[in-house]
Amino acid sequence: MQVRSLSMENVTVHYNSLKPSRLKAHAYTKGTEIHVAPGQEKHLPHEAWHVVQQMQGRVSPTRRIAGELVNDSGALEREADLMGAKALRTEVR
Repeated sequence: MQVRSLSMENVTVHYNSLKPSRLKAHAYTKGTEIHVAPGQEKHLPHEAWHVVQQMQGRVSPTRRIAGELVNDSGALEREADLMGAKALRTEVR
């Protein structure tokens, strides 16, 4: 998958957030807000791809966890794993 002209300048990362633990996760993304649990910064590239997926309108809620609507699609998770890992390998020019 290729993304052209998608700005990430409005993305906010909340480090040391307690929100992921409420969802039994290491990190959590909703819209342009990324919440990363303490010590879980390694998940940031994966979560950044979830921002892309949401900006593209490809994410719909599939269930509710701790009062929060979430999507637990295995396909979207695998894609975020793949693209997050790819971002780590890409040289910035």
